[in-house]
Amino acid sequence: QYKTLERRPSYKVRLYPQTVAVQVKDGTGLSFRDQIKLLADYVGVGKDENGGKREPANTGKSYVPITAPLLMPGAAVIGVTSSKMQLLLPPDFELSDAPRPLDSRLKLVEIPEHVCAIQTALQKGNLEKQVHTLVQTLQKDGHSVEHESWQVLHYRSPWFNPMFNSDEIAIGMRKYIHCRENRDTLWCTQY
Repeated sequence: QYKTLERRPSYKVRLYPQTVAVQVKDGTGLSFRDQIKLLADYVGVGKDENGGKREPANTGKSYVPITAPLLMPGAAVIGVTSSKMQLLLPPDFELSDAPRPLDSRLKLVEIPEHVCAIQTALQKGNLEKQVHTLVQTLQKDGHSVEHESWQVLHYRSPWFNPMFNSDEIAIGMRKYIHCRENRDTLWCTQY
């Protein structure tokens, strides 16, 4: 769940609420594919060796609904770094009541409320160039961002058709002032 604060021709500004994610820990040495499998095991996706429904690898053996997106390595939240994949948990989970991972290579993390500039990931072969161009556009528009503070939001399902790309690039914003007018009153909020 997010709230769109601003729409521009080449990007949107979104406010994301505080949320909980399950994250692959740093230093595990897992491949991209193994990280996805580890997160899938946590939520209970897939089949066991007998072809039956896999039991979730978390305390309480709770099936966790999959939410989008899968957060790829990066740091879209200013001051919160992650070099491993994260899977957002549904909004009704708090850090205190989310099922704990049984695998020691996973941990639960709380992601604070944050504002990001979002753009569809168009250039699969050169995301860094697209990020650089977006950062320049944001700075030209007067926004305070860090070039290194970006992340890919991965929305693909296993049955993904590449023609319908929906991945996005998120760039964390240091400060954002959102103003709206209601009749004769101007309301401004700083995030």
